[in-house]
Amino acid sequence: MSKEKLICCPINVIDGSLITKEKRHEIFGKVAGGSCSCNPEKYQRKIIIDGTGIDCPKTHTRINFRTNTY
Repeated sequence: MSKEKLICCPINVIDGSLITKEKRHEIFGKVAGGSCSCNPEKYQRKIIIDGTGIDCPKTHTRINFRTNTY
């Protein structure tokens, strides 16, 4: 018997289609490089951890949705 874990989308997640430049500045401030430029990435990893309960370590792997490759 496999153990399936329930996952959920945290309630404070904003749909990507709604993230405009203005909304991004509202959430993360105006980022022009430097140490603050990692804040959106840290936020995304935190949301994944909150929703799945699984650690989401930093990686250099990126997924290309058009070609379905990494």
